[in-house]
Amino acid sequence: MKLLLTLLIVLTISYLTSNFAAKRGRDRAGWFILGFFFGIFAMAAVLILPPLNKKDEEEQPQVKSSDLIPPHPLEPIDKFADHQWHFIDVNGKQKGPVDIVDVQIAWDDGLLRNDCFVWHEGMGDWRKIVEIIGLEARLRTASIED
Repeated sequence: MKLLLTLLIVLTISYLTSNFAAKRGRDRAGWFILGFFFGIFAMAAVLILPPLNKKDEEEQPQVKSSDLIPPHPLEPIDKFADHQWHFIDVNGKQKGPVDIVDVQIAWDDGLLRNDCFVWHEGMGDWRKIVEIIGLEARLRTASIED
């Protein structure tokens, strides 16, 4: 009988702790477990801690696990390879859709300069190569490596 009464008291304290925690913006299940194991001390802790605001949670940037894993150093990521490109060459001819390799060939052949216009889906307006961060450097670097 004593065991049943003790269990009832522990569960009541756990329940109350979890309710106080939920009202203060904290995790109900976690505080229930803390209330179960630490009893009145967990209840006191949840009452002492400041309430969490939804604004505080929204202001903190959400970090995905994929952001924490750096790219493999031997496999550079080419952000320009994910698109089908359109461009207007030095002769005023529009070409595309082509992949970045064809843009590279046009650059190497002198059909593209940094003042030529390029576009891919999702960009909005046509922009000069020099205006797209990293594109001119990528084209120049790939030309040197080949």
